[in-house]
Amino acid sequence: MPSFLTISLLCSILWPFSLAKPAQTTAPKDHPIYLSVAEIDYKEEEQALQISIKLFVDDFEQLFSKRLGETVEIGTDREHPQANELLANYVQQHFKLKADGQAIQYKYLGKEMGEKRNIYECYVFLEAKNLSPFAQLTINNSLLIEEHFNQLNFAACHTKSQGVQKVISRKGREVQKVKW
Repeated sequence: MPSFLTISLLCSILWPFSLAKPAQTTAPKDHPIYLSVAEIDYKEEEQALQISIKLFVDDFEQLFSKRLGETVEIGTDREHPQANELLANYVQQHFKLKADGQAIQYKYLGKEMGEKRNIYECYVFLEAKNLSPFAQLTINNSLLIEEHFNQLNFAACHTKSQGVQKVISRKGREVQKVKW
């Protein structure tokens, strides 16, 4: 089975070739790859869990446009005025964490579009502060799983005791546990 990094690299390379975004529209119809990639790192000296999630914008533009009944663009000069709020609320509903069984409350820090890369990439940043060291992290990642039956959500957890632990969430297997 290919490694998480191999899959992530392959998807990053193939993504620009999988679709072309027309100049005057928000998002293409469908594409063959549905994934997100989360990086999770606990900074013990800061007692903070730092999370970045790489998402593909067109999937979220389609989702929010369908829900709101209007065109929603993210990361363009025509960005929807509620884009950050929509992303923050959606991520908080579909990306949940527990440390040793206790729910982690994190803050949505914002988003950043992929610089000098593919226009479709968006990085969402989250942080949980005042978090004591823990032995196990439970990740419930259902991002876009209700929209795409073949959605894959990768997470690379930079653990102190185990090194980088990789997990994949998908329909029916949204919850993953990682020893820290």
